[in-house]
Amino acid sequence: MPDLVSKNALGPAIALNSLGINISRAIGPALGGLILSFVGPWMVFLLNAISVLGVAWVLYRWKAEPGIQRLPPEHFFSAVRAGLRYVHAAPVLRNVLIRTVAFFLFGSAGWALLPLVARRELGLGPGGYGIMLAFIGVGAIFGAVLLPRLRKRFSSDSLMVLASLLLP
Repeated sequence: MPDLVSKNALGPAIALNSLGINISRAIGPALGGLILSFVGPWMVFLLNAISVLGVAWVLYRWKAEPGIQRLPPEHFFSAVRAGLRYVHAAPVLRNVLIRTVAFFLFGSAGWALLPLVARRELGLGPGGYGIMLAFIGVGAIFGAVLLPRLRKRFSSDSLMVLASLLLP
């Protein structure tokens, strides 16, 4: 993202990118489920392969501006060690990372179990599962639109507790 927009526009660009991802989460699964229901899995895989080829073509054609390196390159493991030292020395960041890991660790269980709930508990096929995923995406879009207003009213801690309670 920093390669595509100016530093002043980085925050809104990241928010817009997140909104685009959530919109695709709303539309994509519903379309995938419909295609799977009416045509079959081969068409879903074919369309996915075509989309990957499209992204690869765009990346191949993209000419990034060369950046000026002011620091020497850092090796992977030494960079990880430096990052861990930084997190260890920054209690606020450490708390954010612990909360994030805990939230996504337990939140991912819902994503993992969703196909089983759709099939066994609700008796849905691929189309119904796609619609369920689409509604999750629509909810994420509403959340992204409402989040700036919620941040004005509630602290980050309160929003984290609220999100954790609403997740299940």
